[in-house]
Amino acid sequence: MQTDLKLLLIKPESQQDHKAVAYVPYHRAILNKLYLARYLGLYIRTNARNFMFEFKTIALFAITAIAEIVGCYLPYLWLKQDKSILLLIPAALSLALFAWLLTLHPTATGRVYAAYGGVYIFIALLWLWVVDGVKPTMWDIVGGVVALVGMAIIMFAPKNA
Repeated sequence: MQTDLKLLLIKPESQQDHKAVAYVPYHRAILNKLYLARYLGLYIRTNARNFMFEFKTIALFAITAIAEIVGCYLPYLWLKQDKSILLLIPAALSLALFAWLLTLHPTATGRVYAAYGGVYIFIALLWLWVVDGVKPTMWDIVGGVVALVGMAIIMFAPKNA
């Protein structure tokens, strides 16, 4: 996975001729150079594929976590809060969706499960706040952020090291 930003600099009068292709680290100083290049009349296209991969991965983990939490929360409502037994039907469907969503990731299964755990922790803390109405403590938030950082390291760090 390429973690650099790919720049294609094209002269405005000849949009078909690529004048330069360079891989440069994504950094604030680079953004300033991009603005300068645009000011000088160069069209700049960036390779946003890496960002989209990361965004899709995190979004898929979040949807997967919600499916798992819903699949476990509905039986909890039936068992502990005397809700209808019919809640087990959407719970089973949600858990089936959860299992299927885990298969959509393009990397090794063990790595997916390890990284997913970090997102699950964060989503569970959001669930605690939004659904259960319990405000997370500072330590809950710190733990959730640490879990997300761990997920990012596992999923997005260079694999050739």
